[in-house]
Amino acid sequence: MITKRIIAAFLFVDGVLYRTRKFIPDYRYTSNFLVVDQADEIFMIDITPEGPSEASHEAMSELADRCFAPVTMGGHVNSVEDVSKFMGMGADKVVIGRVFFDLYDGAERIDQIAKKYGSQAIVAGIDCRENMVWAMQGRIQTWYSAVKMAEFAKTCGAGEIFLQSIDRDGSLDGFDLDLLREVLGSVSIPVVIGGGCRGWRDMQAAFDAGADGAVTNNIHHITEGAMKGFRDALLGAGVHVRPVG
Repeated sequence: MITKRIIAAFLFVDGVLYRTRKFIPDYRYTSNFLVVDQADEIFMIDITPEGPSEASHEAMSELADRCFAPVTMGGHVNSVEDVSKFMGMGADKVVIGRVFFDLYDGAERIDQIAKKYGSQAIVAGIDCRENMVWAMQGRIQTWYSAVKMAEFAKTCGAGEIFLQSIDRDGSLDGFDLDLLREVLGSVSIPVVIGGGCRGWRDMQAAFDAGADGAVTNNIHHITEGAMKGFRDALLGAGVHVRPVG
């Protein structure tokens, strides 16, 4: 039986931790506050609008040094060199989004990354609004549906998909399960879902629908007590997640 993953996501703008993409930063919470040993995996994404941020990269690298769980990094990835930089910062996998939209040589660049690091290191980041994929932090609509993007990402060499509903991010309205089921029905690679998680029941619903991992990035969800509570509740509901002491 496949173990389902509870994933904690940390978003950085110029090195400052954000609760979600929609929320303003809260400077009371820093990476020193976070409990990172209760999650099965850690996502760290640089969402600085202007482009890659050295301050974000420094904060991500410092947090990665504290993590025992696998680390996935992303943000503004355009080349093998960008992936190599994140790998050098401690990443096990890298989230890639915009490269897939480049009709000229996007597929070639993904192929280069896959040949160097393997498909298992490539996570296709798919941000959706009403089943259509949006790029540039949800500012530009693409010509892809979520299903077509997922199929294309798999064909290009992605080993996993990070699916997120833009409108549900920070809403606490639960994951977009209809979107999840559509994508799961089109590809055979693992899919993790983010956007809208309020509590462990939302995670259970995502796992029951077939998600391999459920992502939460509200900071109150990733304190030690909350994360352990999620895990204990899921185990009690019969969901196959990793038990922790």
